[in-house]
Amino acid sequence: MYRYLSIAAVVLSAAFSGPALAEGINSFSQAKAAAVKVHADAPGTFYCGCKINWQGKKGVVDLQSCGYQVRKNENRASRVEWEHVVPAWQFGHQRQCWQDGGRKNCAKRSGLSQDGKRYA
Repeated sequence: MYRYLSIAAVVLSAAFSGPALAEGINSFSQAKAAAVKVHADAPGTFYCGCKINWQGKKGVVDLQSCGYQVRKNENRASRVEWEHVVPAWQFGHQRQCWQDGGRKNCAKRSGLSQDGKRYA
């Protein structure tokens, strides 16, 4: 149920974000600023549904609101990192290198996997 509410919130936010995006986005900083406007009323994070408290452009994740237990870095876990908004699986699982060995098999640079095979 919560998943459907999250999807609905994203769709509605995107529908009303026209003015925020009408100027065009030419840099990562502009994209982050637009994302803040689009997601300002979002009920929580995509990953775990934690509530986000907005302090200007800074999104502070309320970890206790969803019972999230931090494994390593609490400081990093409590902030929104826009480059990580979409799970890596979402855009990587269709790549051949991913299918041949998962995320770790795909290289940071285009074309080569960790084992040296060349992928498109």
